[in-house]
Amino acid sequence: MYYKGVEGIMLCYDITSRKSFFELEVWTPEIKEKARENVTMYLVGTKCDLEDQRQVPLEEAQAFAQSHDLKYFETSALLSVNINNVFESMARDIVIKRFSKGIMLTDVQKVSRSETQNKCC
Repeated sequence: MYYKGVEGIMLCYDITSRKSFFELEVWTPEIKEKARENVTMYLVGTKCDLEDQRQVPLEEAQAFAQSHDLKYFETSALLSVNINNVFESMARDIVIKRFSKGIMLTDVQKVSRSETQNKCC
């Protein structure tokens, strides 16, 4: 039920925790099995401000993302690095997929307005 109607999924792991990276091997197949086909999926490494404590090399994360056809970002909530970029990129990818399915711009605008009105800043 987690995946019903989901348009986008961000798989997040902590770059300072190898254990959190290994958990991706559990989540990725489950998502591919249970989520709808062609769902937008991103891999997000968090806490990139803690480079000196990194346990997951950038190259390893990028290779994982590439092998699972995921876009990859590294972020830091503390320093506000790439946070907006991740969400804007995912939103853009989702809208592009909707357009490719023939959904009209007005339908996307209606969804965006109603979703925005229900969100708290």
